[in-house]
Amino acid sequence: MLNSNCFLINSRNIFNFRLIKLYSVMKGKFLHLCFIAFASMSAIKVSAQCAVTSTPANTSGCTFGDQIDSFHCSGITAISPATFPSCSTGPGGYGSYTTPHWTFTPGSTYTYTAHCGGGTWSEAFAIWIDLNNNGTYEATEMVASNAPSSATVTGSFTIPTTAIGGTNIHMRLRDRFATAITGTMCATVFSYGETEDYF
Repeated sequence: MLNSNCFLINSRNIFNFRLIKLYSVMKGKFLHLCFIAFASMSAIKVSAQCAVTSTPANTSGCTFGDQIDSFHCSGITAISPATFPSCSTGPGGYGSYTTPHWTFTPGSTYTYTAHCGGGTWSEAFAIWIDLNNNGTYEATEMVASNAPSSATVTGSFTIPTTAIGGTNIHMRLRDRFATAITGTMCATVFSYGETEDYF
């Protein structure tokens, strides 16, 4: 039996179902109907963008030098500039690494530098961290990004106080030729670029 007001939430909108009564002249009875009205707000839906175990293989990977040449953060260098040019050996420029390890503290801010494209190609750069340790990268977990550049880029990110600590938290680095990277692109297949996972 419906109440005078009932609510249904689906993946896109909140619908307000208001029970009304219409009198049927033919049968002399009240008919109970539900009148549907769109509410003015959308339902909140949190969706994971990709699993930390995803392995995006870009179409051409680092074939033309669209690799992450170096990354340095919190006093630790993941890739040495001395190894130019460098690219992960997995399909489409994907690589997964268990070293080095970074220790990040909730509430603290960290700076980084990155160099991509061998100094020749203009590359966008982005970082994701699985801050809630749920095994997925949400769009909001892209903690930093840089516009396409052939020079060394710098930036910083702050680990929120709500981050869930643990060991082997996943971090993903990506670069992409000539086009910006957004938060939903943690596993998007690019034409050119590299992906590196650390955990």
